[in-house]
Amino acid sequence: MTITEGSLKFEFPEHCITSKYDEWSHYRKQFENKCSTGNKAIDFIAIEANQTLWLCEIKDFRIGQRNPEKLPLEQEIALKVKDTLAGIVSAKFKANNPIEKNFAEESLKCKNIRIVLHIEQPDGIRQIYNLSDLKDKLKRLLKAIDPHIVISTCLNQKYVPWTITESSNTP
Repeated sequence: MTITEGSLKFEFPEHCITSKYDEWSHYRKQFENKCSTGNKAIDFIAIEANQTLWLCEIKDFRIGQRNPEKLPLEQEIALKVKDTLAGIVSAKFKANNPIEKNFAEESLKCKNIRIVLHIEQPDGIRQIYNLSDLKDKLKRLLKAIDPHIVISTCLNQKYVPWTITESSNTP
């Protein structure tokens, strides 16, 4: 299975099933604008060997700068993780789409949860984020869910079960 997000292509091995959570009809039609403030969503979820639930957020800053009015990146990701987990629970019980409902049920059977931020930054000396600092901030916010947050890039993807390449429409 393959997921394309912008210019990035994520290819999954056979022992993984995956879904673009932020495109689920349950999220879009039943969950997103509920609970007063609106809910956020990570980009995709993957289930590895029926054991590990991966929550992955993708940020590609090579194609544009981050809006300075947004929450700090680590807070935005923490919010997306929290809301996505709540959305998966909701989908298990209330999703109208049977495929999404089944995916949510399988997600909640997993024994582990892993959080991944896949981030691409402009080439050169001036990076937008210090990845070590960003990882420390994410760990502090999300340690109750995953104390071993993974930050991947196209050049460093050794801790994820999928491969990431540039698709044909590279920036």
